[in-house]
Amino acid sequence: ADGQRILPIAGGGLASGDVTAMAHAFGTLWVGTFGHGLARMRRDAFEGASTERWALDRRINDLAVTGRGRDERLWIATDRGLYWHDGRIFSRVEDPDGPSWIHNTSLHVDGAGAVWVTTGRELCRHRDRRWRCWTGDATFPVAQLHAVTTDAEGRVWVGGLHGLYRFDPGTGRFERHTVSSGDLPVDWVTALVPWGRGVMVGTYHGGLSIGDDEGFRVIREGQGGLPSGWVNPHALQRIGEDVWMGTLERGLVVGRPGQWRRLTTADGLPSDDVTDVLADRDGVWVATRGGLARLSRP
Repeated sequence: ADGQRILPIAGGGLASGDVTAMAHAFGTLWVGTFGHGLARMRRDAFEGASTERWALDRRINDLAVTGRGRDERLWIATDRGLYWHDGRIFSRVEDPDGPSWIHNTSLHVDGAGAVWVTTGRELCRHRDRRWRCWTGDATFPVAQLHAVTTDAEGRVWVGGLHGLYRFDPGTGRFERHTVSSGDLPVDWVTALVPWGRGVMVGTYHGGLSIGDDEGFRVIREGQGGLPSGWVNPHALQRIGEDVWMGTLERGLVVGRPGQWRRLTTADGLPSDDVTDVLADRDGVWVATRGGLARLSRP
């Protein structure tokens, strides 16, 4: 499509094709699955990462990477806690000031290298080797958060079942945006990505919203050529000048407002349920509920 082509799925080694997250760490590609743990690429094939001795939960929700060299860390959000890997061992975060072990759902690394974590109960940040978590107030109903990001201005945005929140770490206050305020198509926010001077918001069945200091613009399915409004959790990625959006049973949507194109199983994807996207120097990895695909760009 538009000079792009999808290559065959990388051969062998995945215990499950139900892929949930991807990351580049320690010189290779790491893949998280819905119920069969982690795998990593070795010699153009995948092998399961030996994590049994570390009691790593096998349901992986998201992956992120911080640092370089000796300080490199692979962060692993699971249904039963947050783990990190230094290339040798896996460790669970057990800091009393850190995230709870209940549904660690998404990860984000901001421009300063701090790690942000969403869980079923709080928003947490790891910076300068210290954890801090916020459990909200009357404006911030904590119930299964799904996404966190920081925009070009350094502002923190959080999404969950009850809407979108702009968060101020200095005061600990959350500013809520919802359907009622006219800022969202639905209140179930699943994915966030920086866009312009603000944020692009993906929802589970309502489409997109684009917000900044000037306000929000809602784009529903079918408006401006948007082919799907069902965005999967943390399945919005910015690659170059385009947004890559993984959808629920509608394939991979690529482009920008008013200029969208869609790739599906008819184009070579193993499944139309797309869960994550990861770019490298040579192309783009696409994770789905049916396995991995590789998109080659000229």
